[in-house]
Amino acid sequence: MIDLDSKDYISASEISTYVFCNVSWYMDREGYQRSSFSGVRMKKGSKSHATLKWRYNLTRFAAALILLVIIAITIFIYSSLQ
Repeated sequence: MIDLDSKDYISASEISTYVFCNVSWYMDREGYQRSSFSGVRMKKGSKSHATLKWRYNLTRFAAALILLVIIAITIFIYSSLQ
């Protein structure tokens, strides 16, 4: 019989926690107790993660926009040479 509480298995919710914050996942998995201050730290961490996600998405958008501009310029130059 499979022991699902064993550390040999990882649940889908653990994967979600790990993707969001691998340090939090590790501390939960190793049984570290959360202090009363950890809630404050988690809120700060969530805010930091949200900021990083926003910056990441903005960077991806800017890169795609730059790529489109380069393609448009290339097409314009190529068509004007013909």
